Formats: sequence, structure tokens, C-alpha cells
Amino acid sequence: MIWEDGYRQRAFVPELYGDVLPALTQWRVRGIRLGIYSSGSEQAQQLLFAHTNVGDVTSLFEHFFDTSVGENKIASSYSTISEQIGLPPYHILFLSDMEGELDAAASAGFMTAHIVRPGTDASTRHPTHTDLTHLLIER
Repeated sequence: MIWEDGYRQRAFVPELYGDVLPALTQWRVRGIRLGIYSSGSEQAQQLLFAHTNVGDVTSLFEHFFDTSVGENKIASSYSTISEQIGLPPYHILFLSDMEGELDAAASAGFMTAHIVRPGTDASTRHPTHTDLTHLLIER
């Protein structure tokens, strides 16, 4: 409730990197289904994405997953997500800035991409990208 009040009063305004909205919008236009998996609750994720510096972007996402599917560094969590969305793991691209999460997703059969932002060390085990607009996703 405190977070909800904070977002509504604009005390919290999550800032998206400049490449995020154009990339997400392009992917959705191309028919790519998008989801979020975070250690924050589904409600917290929806509040965050409803109050960004570029407005409400929740409509871009079909799925919000939290640790109710399992911890984000365990492969079985990603298998659960795959089952819940009805896609085989090899059809899912998981993006993260956390190498441990990428390792778990890859162990479950997901494709992975390490999103490297300022202060993030580039992965040695996963493809890296510094800008989402340069991440081409084939459908």
C-alpha cells in the first residue's frame, strides 16, 4: 500500500533506459510475447511498469512472474515459466543483467542475452548487448 501511494503521488518514478520503450514496442508490434520475471511481487512489478518516466507500459507485457514460480537462480523456475506460458524453452529468450539468472535459464533450455549497463560486468558465458534496440529478435 505504501508503494502504491508513492507511485500514485509520483514520489517513485522508475526510469527506463532510452532504448527500452522503443525495443519493447517494436517487439510487441512484431508479435513477440513479453513477460517479466523478478524477485519483486507481481503487484510490485505492475506498479513499477505502470508509473515509469515514459508512462504506463504494462500493456506491453502478457506475463508477470515472481518467486511464486521459484527462485530466479534455479533452472526449475524457468521450466515452470515455460510450462505456464505454453512455449518450449528453446523458443524463449531470457534477458537479464544477472549472470546467475542467465545460467539458470540456459540450464532450463532458454536462449539468453546478458544486458550490460553501466556498472555491469559483461558475461563470458552468454551473448552480451548494451542496447536493446540492437538486439534483433527473430520470430
